[in-house]
Order: sequence, then structure tokens, then C-alpha cells
Amino acid sequence: MSDYKTQIVVIAGGPSGLSAAVQAAEDGAEVIVVEKAAAIGGAANMGMGPLGIGTRYQKQQMEDITVEKAFNMFMEYTHYNVDARLVKRYFEQSAETIEWLSNLRGHTVIFQNQSLHGIL
Repeated sequence: MSDYKTQIVVIAGGPSGLSAAVQAAEDGAEVIVVEKAAAIGGAANMGMGPLGIGTRYQKQQMEDITVEKAFNMFMEYTHYNVDARLVKRYFEQSAETIEWLSNLRGHTVIFQNQSLHGIL
């Protein structure tokens, strides 16, 4: 067992937990995120981590999935039983969100699995 010292502990690395952790870190707090699953992402977890369509990670791996293609695949998978406007907006903002999480001023966010199609 290890002991850690921090100012804030965020339980669960889903979208809300990660956003809270990032904001706290940007505000100068020392933050640890604890996640029970093998990958972060929570409700936004798309396989092995958070969705990021068009991120630099995806471009480095020469993945070419587009927001439109991912949107169509997701809509077909869910049989169009979801809020299409919300899904589209989520997909459109996914890269910007991942970049925000990855580019903390003086902090580092590490995503463990960067090898999956459209996923960090």
C-alpha cells in the first residue's frame, strides 16, 4: 500500500471527474484522480478511454475517422434512439476537450491506451 499527499482527491475519472480535476489543477491545487476501471472515461468511455475524434494522438497514428463517420456509426449502433444533436455536439467537441485535458499549464495528464481507433 502506498501513501499519497495531495490537496484534492477526485473519485472517478469520468467526464465530470476529469473536468473537476483539471479545473482544480489549473487553479493551483495538487490533485489525484482515483478510478476503479481499467481505463478512464466513465460514461464517455468509448472502449478503452475517452473519445477524441481528430486529436493529435489520432493524427499521429494516421487514423482518419471523421466526426461524421463516427456520428453515423454511433447512430446506427444505437438505432437512432439517442439525442442526435447532443451526440453530434459531443463528437464535434471531443478533440478540443481532449486537447484541453492534455495541455494543462505545468501539469501532465497521461492517457494509458493511445492505440485504439479514435480513442485515447
